[in-house]
Amino acid sequence: MRVKTSELIGTQLDWAVAKTIEPGSFWTSAEHLATFKPSIYWSQGGLIIELEMISLQPTWDGEHAGWEAKSPTRNGHYFSLATGPTPLIAAMRCYVTINFGDIVDVPDELK
Repeated sequence: MRVKTSELIGTQLDWAVAKTIEPGSFWTSAEHLATFKPSIYWSQGGLIIELEMISLQPTWDGEHAGWEAKSPTRNGHYFSLATGPTPLIAAMRCYVTINFGDIVDVPDELK
């Protein structure tokens, strides 16, 4: 099924992050996804944030708090912008957007 990157959350988001690391391997298996949760665990998502130089900033629209994540390009301009309810969700959405764009084909079993 096709999912907007901006709407990925939970196992779907973690699967998409795993797929960017090594497509079609153990990383995207159900067994690995039971413990690989970069959208929840700083010990996993934090490494990606550091390696990709993703910056995080809190947001407030007057009613809802959230987070914004940006990733720089090689020339220093910001390439990708994503938002989410937590810093890790925003950052992992940003990371997936860098690699796949605004739409991701997620396996149906991850509904």
